[in-house]
Amino acid sequence: MPYTKTFETAWVNSFANKHILTSWELGGKQNKSKSKRVLEHLALVATVEPELNDEDIDELFQLATASAEKNPETRQIQIALTRQWIQNAAVNASRVVTDIKNQAAHTARYTNGEETIVVMLDNDQLKHQPREHPIGNRQDEGEKFPAHKASPAWHEDNTMQFMALWAANTPMKEGGKLAFKQGDKYLVGTLPVSFEGSCQKLNNEKYVLFHCYPNSRQQVQTKAVPWVDTMHKI
Repeated sequence: MPYTKTFETAWVNSFANKHILTSWELGGKQNKSKSKRVLEHLALVATVEPELNDEDIDELFQLATASAEKNPETRQIQIALTRQWIQNAAVNASRVVTDIKNQAAHTARYTNGEETIVVMLDNDQLKHQPREHPIGNRQDEGEKFPAHKASPAWHEDNTMQFMALWAANTPMKEGGKLAFKQGDKYLVGTLPVSFEGSCQKLNNEKYVLFHCYPNSRQQVQTKAVPWVDTMHKI
């Protein structure tokens, strides 16, 4: 996106509510006093999630360059701030991964030879597990899998494999997050199963966190798995 006043205002408004850019005036209006406050804000950036994706980072570099052309004295400050955002985005990605893993009850990794998918049954899965195969910690009652189709190994070969396929066939940008469409049910391992969860791409890997349950509701149509299975566990 080219540098424009509208773009400048949008970025300032977007980050001002996170208390990062409250004193950053772009377009050649920045003076030494404000420059000092910008530098002070660098320390604050590390405590706030910027929610940047690749396009955001590219636009920030363009913005920093364009603003520096109007006021060369601000060049190093703005480049430093942009780099800080990039570094912080990577740090935050690692924090998000840790948070996702903390919600997981069982994990398996898959690949199709092109990308890695980390698939995790979440702690809510327990409400749909038979007593013989506890997975998770949510102490609610729900429709449960039969004991012979509920072990961790069975899920890895069936429901988790299904979610890996879904993630592999869902184009995503770094930092993107998509929810699986709730309410649908698919024929998975000879069972009609519904899923609730999401996928997020972080540090060039996709992380799927979900729970699932056998869906016996006759009014909901059972769909076939719509993708060719190209995944294998690693």
